[in-house]
Amino acid sequence: MSLFSYQSGIPTGLPASLVPQVKTDILTSDISLPSTLLALSLLLELAPSVTFPEVEYDPLNNIYNATHPALISGLALESLFRFCAALVQADNQIATRIVPNLIISAEKAQKAEMSPANVAKCVTQLVKSDHGELQNMGST
Repeated sequence: MSLFSYQSGIPTGLPASLVPQVKTDILTSDISLPSTLLALSLLLELAPSVTFPEVEYDPLNNIYNATHPALISGLALESLFRFCAALVQADNQIATRIVPNLIISAEKAQKAEMSPANVAKCVTQLVKSDHGELQNMGST
């Protein structure tokens, strides 16, 4: 397929070329964090089958690290919640892998810079967005 063929309103090659490039923008000290997360969210919403493998393969580890710093607030935190929701919507089984990884990432973080509330809010967003496995885990 050509880069200019469209699937779900975006060029089919866009996720594969854009996601690796924005990985470096997923830093808590980077002012572009909210726009990067929103762009990834939109790609996940518009073309989940093409975008999800790209996001899961590369920038997801950076996103784990972006969830726990106390510096993340306001628009950046809201963008992170939207990303979490879009990720779960793109692959309904990812939430069961993300929640433990978020907690592990937070446990490895420097305690002085870590915000347990941010991690808890991300986990809450994941559970709210998930319509299956995580909600069933609590009832067993």
